[in-house]
Amino acid sequence: MRAGSIACTSPVLKVEADKVRSAFSAYGRILRLDFPGRFGDWKADRTVLDTRQDGGRWALRETGVSPDPSGSRLGLLAYNGRTALFVSRTAGATPASARLVVRDPERAPDPYLPGPLTPPPRSVSSIFYGASRIDAPEGGVGFLFSDAAAQALALLDPREPVVVEFVYPAAGGERVEKVLFEVGDFAPAAAFIALGR
Repeated sequence: MRAGSIACTSPVLKVEADKVRSAFSAYGRILRLDFPGRFGDWKADRTVLDTRQDGGRWALRETGVSPDPSGSRLGLLAYNGRTALFVSRTAGATPASARLVVRDPERAPDPYLPGPLTPPPRSVSSIFYGASRIDAPEGGVGFLFSDAAAQALALLDPREPVVVEFVYPAAGGERVEKVLFEVGDFAPAAAFIALGR
């Protein structure tokens, strides 16, 4: 290969390295970026990372892609000096809790893609529970999730969906409303947000 025959001090190599550094530097200065998907788009905004204000602001968000009259969003919330996976519901009754259901790569190593936006069976899924409920930036309420939940989302195939289950108390148990989100470019979008840290 030619790369093995070029000296590290070569002027040609220096020119190419400078081009790469310049391109990365320009990318690093971009503050807002959209990551389009087939069904949903991730909207990233690094300007909120240095904001000092009460409550949180969306650094990365996607709107639910299934019919969702309650305006659900999933993404990363800039909150208390860090970013955390967050899901919100802006209208309707206030849920008592929320669960994130994703394919578990240890139980199902291959992406589950029988059809568009078809979630995997519960038997091969991992479930993450919202750790705390707080007010959502756009009104309504939301739930913060663990870093492990964000990592599990980042490991999935972009074509896969994940399910958020909003749980409401009901006579004899619970009532669950499900909202689908497309994984899409969550991992690169989250990496874009991390550039601002």
